[in-house]
Amino acid sequence: MRYFRNVTVLSVHIIASLVLVVAALPIDSRAEEARQNEVETKSGYETVPGFGGPSSTPVALKRADRVKDTAIPAETWADMLGEKWYATKQRLNDENGLAFGLHYNAVSQWDHGELTSDHGAGGIFELAGSWTMTGESTPDSGSLVFLLEHQHRFDAGNPVEDIGVPSGSVLPTAQFGDYGWNLANLYWNEKRRSGKLVFAAGVVNTGDYVDYFALNDPLTAYQNAAFSGSPTIALPDPGLGAMIRVGAEDHLYLSAGFADANATAGSFNYSGIFDEGEFFTHLEVGWTPAYALRFVDNIHVTAWHVDKRDKAQMPEDWGAAFSLTTQIGESLQSFFRAGYSEGTATTLERSISAGVGIQRGNFNLLGLSLNWGQPPGDLSDQYTAEVFYRFQLFPNFTLTPDLQFIIDPALDPDQERLVVFGLRVRVTL
Repeated sequence: MRYFRNVTVLSVHIIASLVLVVAALPIDSRAEEARQNEVETKSGYETVPGFGGPSSTPVALKRADRVKDTAIPAETWADMLGEKWYATKQRLNDENGLAFGLHYNAVSQWDHGELTSDHGAGGIFELAGSWTMTGESTPDSGSLVFLLEHQHRFDAGNPVEDIGVPSGSVLPTAQFGDYGWNLANLYWNEKRRSGKLVFAAGVVNTGDYVDYFALNDPLTAYQNAAFSGSPTIALPDPGLGAMIRVGAEDHLYLSAGFADANATAGSFNYSGIFDEGEFFTHLEVGWTPAYALRFVDNIHVTAWHVDKRDKAQMPEDWGAAFSLTTQIGESLQSFFRAGYSEGTATTLERSISAGVGIQRGNFNLLGLSLNWGQPPGDLSDQYTAEVFYRFQLFPNFTLTPDLQFIIDPALDPDQERLVVFGLRVRVTL
C-alpha cells in the first residue's frame, strides 16, 4: 500500500511543479484574448451577457452554440437536424434578446474494488436561457437568467452521484442526482461600467461563481468532486442569494456574495433564508490578464464562511482556497488548487489538486489530474486520479469516456483501491 501512496504523492508533486513552472512562462494575453473572441456560432449567442464559471448558464449557452470541429461533417448533421431550428433561435435573440437551449446529459458508471462493485446510470435534462431586457448589445445590460432541470436515474440502483460513496470513496465520482425537477437558476444579472461591475440576485448556484476554473464543469470536463467542485468549501445547493463582482484596474477583481445555507435541490420552498437566516458567504480576490481569459489564466484566493445550521445539525465552518490556472499556447491548460476547512461541514478538510487539459481542435479535450484529500475526523487520507477524453462526435453530441482511480478509499479502510469507469454523453440543441 505504501508503494501506491508514495507514487501518488510523488505524481501530485511533479504535476504541481510543472504547473508552477508553466505559470512563470510569458503569455501573449492579447493574442490569446483575440483567439478566444473569434468564435463562430450557430445562433449568434457570442454576445449573451453573463458572469460566472464554465458551468454557469450564460457560458453553457455560448459554448453549446459554438460551431465545433467534429468527426462527422457538420453539413451532414445540419441536414438531419434542420437549419430552421437555429434560424429561429437567432431571430428570437436578435429581435427579443432571448437566448435559450435544450440540453440533455447522461452518464453511466461502473466501480470495481477489492470487496465491492456497483453500477449506476442517470440523466439531466436542462432548459437554459438568458433574456436580455435592457441594454442589449451594449456593455451595460440587464438580463433574466433561468435554468430548469430534471435529474433522474435510469434504473433501481444508486443515483450516479452515490456510486463511489457506498464503495468507500469519500468523494462523489459524479454529480448526477435523482431529485426530479429543480429550479437551479432564476436571477437578475446586471452589468455596469462596461462589465467591470456585475451584480446578480435571485435563485443562484454558488458553484457557478465561487472558486471556479476552466475544467470544473461536471457536464463537460472532470466528474469527480475532487476536480469538478471545491471539496473544502461548504457550497449549498441552488437557492436564494446574491453576488457582486468588481473589476479594479484592468486585471484585478473582487467578488463577494451570500446564499441560503439550507437550500435543497429539488425543493421549490425558498422561505428558509427568511425563517432560519443561516447563510453561506464568500469573498474572492483574483487576477487575470483579461476578463475573456478568466477561466484559463487566473490566480485567486477565496475565503468563505457558513453559519451553524440548527435544523440540519451542521456546525459553523469557514475556510480558504487557492487556485492557479494557466494556458500555454492554444492547447495546454494547467491548474494547481488547494483548500482548507476549519470545521466538519465539508467533504474534505484539506485538499491539493493538480492537473492538465490538452485540447485537440476547438472542443476535443484530454484531462489528467491528481488529488490528495484529508477528510474530517479520523478518516484516512484519500488519493484520487481521473483521466477523461471529451470527443465531439457531432456538432450537437459529445461523448466522454472517463476513468477514475481511488487509492485508500476513506470510507472503507478494508479496501486499498477502487476503479471507476464512466461514459458520459451530452446533447445540445
